[in-house]
Amino acid sequence: MAIITVKITKEIFIFQEGNILELQDHLLEENGMSGYYLPDIGDGISGMLPLENAEIFEAGIEEAEVHFGKCILTLVSNYSSEPTLDAANAEKEIGVVLQRQVQMIHYPDCQQLVFHMPKFAWDAGDIWLEERVIGREIFRSKVSERLSGSTMIVLDTLPLRPGFYTLMADWPGGWTHQLKFIKMIPGFPKDKEYVHPPGNLIVVQNDQEYKVYDSNKVEIIEEVDQNRKTVLKDLFKDLTRRVEYHQDGRGGTIDYLDGDIKITLDWEFAGGRGVVIIFVPEPKYWEMQTKTPIEQRIPILHFIAAAVIRDQAPNCSFELTDGFLTILR
Repeated sequence: MAIITVKITKEIFIFQEGNILELQDHLLEENGMSGYYLPDIGDGISGMLPLENAEIFEAGIEEAEVHFGKCILTLVSNYSSEPTLDAANAEKEIGVVLQRQVQMIHYPDCQQLVFHMPKFAWDAGDIWLEERVIGREIFRSKVSERLSGSTMIVLDTLPLRPGFYTLMADWPGGWTHQLKFIKMIPGFPKDKEYVHPPGNLIVVQNDQEYKVYDSNKVEIIEEVDQNRKTVLKDLFKDLTRRVEYHQDGRGGTIDYLDGDIKITLDWEFAGGRGVVIIFVPEPKYWEMQTKTPIEQRIPILHFIAAAVIRDQAPNCSFELTDGFLTILR
């Protein structure tokens, strides 16, 4: 099957101008238009790239051991590959993987796709990765050989070339979890410029320094030393709060305990500047998953970060986003 490289000349679907794609060298005809077959237009569904939106890119995609473009998750589905399987019963007994539970992690020198099988998975079936343009199977193995802990799957996406991919994991009987994603070339998708309103604070703290930035990443210098001592003192003055650590292979869980409150978070060793990635509920799911008020989300996560740094990662700092608490070197 012949493959060509095209450059997007006009934004279409999720593909921005300047992006480069490898596609089949075969033209489709649709509604009086000609174009190339797209395995995924951004929602896991195939479509057509009109000729007027692309041009042949003779240079092609550079060969390399690693490719630093971002991966974009487009679809997560759960289905039965065997017609005799009762899908409703399989969904109830085994469970499903939801799109919001799949994490695409990107650092300058580390990339991972992370998700959890819906239950203890040592007795699950196969897991395999396919490149969708040419239909090539990149790897296939037992789920148990890819597990980190009892349910976590971690796929290193850095070696993958820019392209269209499907990752599947199944169970005996045919119940299957399917994840579709697109690996872009470096620089895509381009971030839209946005200036945060002044006054929102970002805190970077460890045992050596305490820095405060506004939302535009401008450091606020005044009274930093005095604030650092006050914050660290206040953070650990309540001895009823504590953090417990559990490890299973390259990952595990962290328990936050405060009286009757117990919040369990999964963690995984990271790469590059990242030491550990702790998976945290997004703000919109916080109250449902932790049974604590949303107002407590930042104080609780800052406490956990400070405890991890104090107990496990001296001289490190942390970064908190909607879905991740990352301990950084």
